[in-house]
Amino acid sequence: MYIMGITCYGHDSSAAIVKDGELITAVEEERFDRKKHSHAFPINSIAHCLRECRITMGDIDHIGYYLRPWIGYAPVALHFFRYFPRSLNLIFDRWIAKSKDDYIPYGPLTAPRQMLSVGKHIRKVYERDSPNFKFHFLEHHLCHHASSFLVSPFEKAACLSIDGSGEWTTAMTAYGEGNKFTILNKVSAPHSLGTFYNSVCEYLGFTFLEGPGKVMGLSSYGDPERYYEEFKKTVILREGGKFFINFDYFDYHVTRTKKRYSQKFVSIFGPPREKNGEITQHYMDIAAALQRILEDACFHILYDLRKKTGSKNLCLSGGVALNSVMNGKILEKGIFDDVFIQAAASDSGCSIGAAFYIYNMLLGEQRKFVFKTACVGPEYKEDDILKAINRKGADYRRLDNVADETAKLLADGKIVGWFQGRSEFGPRALGCRSILTAPYPAEMKDILNKRVKHREPFRPFAPVVLQEKMGDYFEMDYPSPFMLLVFPVKPDKRSVIPAVTHADNTGRVQSVTKEDNGLFYDLIAAFGKITGIPVILNTSFNVQGMPIVNSPDDALDCFFSTEMDYLVMGDYLVTKDGKSPDKKQDVQ
Repeated sequence: MYIMGITCYGHDSSAAIVKDGELITAVEEERFDRKKHSHAFPINSIAHCLRECRITMGDIDHIGYYLRPWIGYAPVALHFFRYFPRSLNLIFDRWIAKSKDDYIPYGPLTAPRQMLSVGKHIRKVYERDSPNFKFHFLEHHLCHHASSFLVSPFEKAACLSIDGSGEWTTAMTAYGEGNKFTILNKVSAPHSLGTFYNSVCEYLGFTFLEGPGKVMGLSSYGDPERYYEEFKKTVILREGGKFFINFDYFDYHVTRTKKRYSQKFVSIFGPPREKNGEITQHYMDIAAALQRILEDACFHILYDLRKKTGSKNLCLSGGVALNSVMNGKILEKGIFDDVFIQAAASDSGCSIGAAFYIYNMLLGEQRKFVFKTACVGPEYKEDDILKAINRKGADYRRLDNVADETAKLLADGKIVGWFQGRSEFGPRALGCRSILTAPYPAEMKDILNKRVKHREPFRPFAPVVLQEKMGDYFEMDYPSPFMLLVFPVKPDKRSVIPAVTHADNTGRVQSVTKEDNGLFYDLIAAFGKITGIPVILNTSFNVQGMPIVNSPDDALDCFFSTEMDYLVMGDYLVTKDGKSPDKKQDVQ
């Protein structure tokens, strides 16, 4: 039985395919169309899924879509009349966004015609295959829950899904047991922690969707106490894990393309930062207060969820679940003993959730799959790599031992593009489409941001460590395979790995096991043998504003447009300007 899940016409379009209860592959459309957070119909992602399974659309039994858009129509109408005439901006906003082929983040208003006809569109596109699938519209937050709990190692778990909004829900708590959910609580738009965070990111001079990851890193440079008391008035916490947004401070409920914060917000916190303007201590302190308020609100929900369910296990999903600083503190505070967050926690992961929701819940099949590795995307053969290298006219040679010889380059302080196996699903590069270097000296962080990533200097880089060595370098040795947990670096190790130790002495850590990524594990181990440090710096193989590379051609284009030193693709070492490391230097 083949089941496909898709997301599109919102943000982070993707497709995934499940065969007899096992995930075969999943990929985001942005990896193909090269538009970050692509909202397009995932024609390329679907084609990849079919190729990977060597089937046609005629072999698909079920397709699940990550929204039931009509659920939001009545509350949208009520919202519109409640805030009339200011809500007229929402109609104008949608028209502007559509004219720019842009995304307007307002659930069912985004693209209603396309959303409602997506099943018919698939049948038309693949008419030649005589498709006979059953199409399912599925509730957004249930897809989020399914994308986490149904592929988790837990038989029972408390579940929280939290994001900008689905059809109209912005947060949903549930209790998962076996292959069933019991919904416990919902919070409805416009009260949204995801949009609240994004709105302040806009005030800080960053863009929607891209801003939260940047501001999370910026918050470490600020003092949260300076604006904390005033920020506490923006999100009001209520009994039973409830919250609501104080719209004296925000305008996002009546506009989405203009400023989302109110004049009162500006009068209290001062003028907004201009895009590319100086990031002063003032803005750092606001970022720190914002981060603390988000944590306060989420912990408020989670403490209530733990009390209601009695479960020690938590499954977390939705875009807010990408806030790795918050995630690490859930474990540090002991709110839950064990936490599972699927690598693609935001909307792209809903394609996985839709497929497993159909298999496990609608069809009643027992769970059999656990999401252990995010490396489930496209893979390119040796012939594909060689053809791409030759098209570029690049100098290259074959490596005798990829892990050992690359480790030597890293130990020599080189910056290496790393392209291996299947691409990762989700926003993090986890050792298949990565840029790697040593976790020292401290200046390496600035070199990478300026020479390679072309991004803001405050942005941190991730330490990747052998799982069994994690406790030697970090205050917690809890597994973090998807780079979604931030833990403090041990005091005696901060000077050892300064390039991956953030301003607040933490690291967004990735732990690696031999079982889940053998070659990457061997590389880190080899680096550890040379240097005595089983930790390397890992960042995504891209530059600012671009998706992570997908194909060998993407990797080569990125390599030659930056100041990376070497590129390792499969067994091949690619160099620049005819400069290749001396064969005599190869590790034996």
